[in-house]
Amino acid sequence: MEQVPATASSWRLLTDPNFYVALVAILALILSQFPPLLPRLRRARLTLLPFRRIVLYHFLGNPNCNLFMLLENKGGRTVTVDGIMLGFSKDKKNALTLPAQSYWQDLATQVEYPLTRFNLEPGQTWAHMVHCFEEFNREDERRVSDFVNAIRQDIDGQTQAEEAGGQQQQKVAQAAHVDRAMQFFRDHFRYEVGEYVLTIHVQCSPASAFSPSTHRLTLFESDVETMRRQPERFKYGDGIYLFPADQNRFVSVRLSS
Repeated sequence: MEQVPATASSWRLLTDPNFYVALVAILALILSQFPPLLPRLRRARLTLLPFRRIVLYHFLGNPNCNLFMLLENKGGRTVTVDGIMLGFSKDKKNALTLPAQSYWQDLATQVEYPLTRFNLEPGQTWAHMVHCFEEFNREDERRVSDFVNAIRQDIDGQTQAEEAGGQQQQKVAQAAHVDRAMQFFRDHFRYEVGEYVLTIHVQCSPASAFSPSTHRLTLFESDVETMRRQPERFKYGDGIYLFPADQNRFVSVRLSS
């Protein structure tokens, strides 16, 4: 029997259309058993889109801010978010560093949750309002506890006396206690008029997944004056342990790229 040379057999196979049909079918079957490979090969990439306005305020002078932000994992690998930090610089010098301590999962319920580590899978988003502030140290906590309790007792005592006597009047805490609160405010108030650069850092793993996001904002004289006037109501307990909805405690500031 005449044997067909191997080269001729291979050539005949390569020129046979049925061979390619079978090859494509086999490859399609193999690929269908696995998740898409190309997205998995992309590096981890986390993007951040903040809302166009940031809300600034203070508690006893200590700077606070609220910012709504959208985090999205546009890479091909899981990203673990360990924390979020807002850095404010003025005249090329660091002015404020406010870590995100909590967030509102649902603004309608007004319930804050601690911001802890979380994962974002490829294509997943995280969109929430975060609450940023620097925690008091132990000495500051002691000072705050002392004068807050003293002012509360002053006003509560007057309230009880008022109920017994049947007379109503504006209740005012003792000047000595209010002075301590005012001094604490002066020690911690750090907002100044002028332009700031806001840099948002997301601590994540892998660290290369996120690049800091930079924005600009301007605090006008009226903004700072609004926040400076709030201690005038400390003597009534407002901003100490009472937070009336009708008091203007917040300043909304526009962010720009």
